[in-house]
Amino acid sequence: IEVQIRAESLMVAKNGSDGVYIAARINETGCDTYKAKGLFFFIFPADGLFLLTGDLAGNDVIKGGRSATAIDKVDNTMELLVYKGRVSGAVNKIPLFNVTIPRNTPAHGFVGLG
Repeated sequence: IEVQIRAESLMVAKNGSDGVYIAARINETGCDTYKAKGLFFFIFPADGLFLLTGDLAGNDVIKGGRSATAIDKVDNTMELLVYKGRVSGAVNKIPLFNVTIPRNTPAHGFVGLG
């Protein structure tokens, strides 16, 4: 296993956020975070939407979809696994994707959540 990230999120209507992410291989921090590349796994609980993107801005979508059965509207546990050239993601132990890592993804970097 190259990296495994697991995070729990609790999103209530009053907090003002509509999504959360966990990420691996992040190549930028600080003032340059807005242009960060890596593997970013987002969920948007109110919509049951998930995205795996190659950038923090969410413009480079690798995989996405909806899963009202996996994604709870309030309480979720997200997992991201990077292993042997592949990246997989799950929410509440339900697998949502397992794809080959695109060639333009940074080979190394930080992990993060937001």
